[in-house]
Amino acid sequence: IKGRIAPKRTFRSYLASLGSVGQNELLIDGSQSLAWDSMGWEKWYWYGGNISDGPPYTNAQLIHRITPNVKIILILRDPVTRLYSDYLYFNNQAYGIHENRTTETFDEEVREEVGRFRECVSNHNLHYCCYSSENNPKVRVWIGVYICFVRDWLAVFPRDQLMAVSLEDYSQYSQSTLNRIY
Repeated sequence: IKGRIAPKRTFRSYLASLGSVGQNELLIDGSQSLAWDSMGWEKWYWYGGNISDGPPYTNAQLIHRITPNVKIILILRDPVTRLYSDYLYFNNQAYGIHENRTTETFDEEVREEVGRFRECVSNHNLHYCCYSSENNPKVRVWIGVYICFVRDWLAVFPRDQLMAVSLEDYSQYSQSTLNRIY
């Protein structure tokens, strides 16, 4: 298994950082954001169409275009646990945020973001709202709307190239989960 964590850079430099893969080796990219992140698409995907439909193409479509035979493993976490962990991880001093994070502030900000997300869905389709750059980066509720992103992957990849694994199952039953994957 080969895998490297690479800082943000160009796509070409990212590919070059991966090196070559031999016949009996796997290349693994653990970037969970590839499953859902198309932030800013309204600016860089302008295509003369109706942006209220959402991005004209997704990461799933781009990856399929480049590597149509790739095998994809999506590791999904309980959405509420993921949201709280994300909230604590990305909202700390390392990210320049000096606010006090408590369960009370989490509850307040989640309620506000869920209300905003519901309003978005009442004015647009779910696809648009999951990819909207109007989403609050402090409380990333939309990432846990897995159906939105899983549909994108299933639209371009056959089921035998996709596997969804729950993080909780993987944590509790690591060996049997790895046996299913490999």
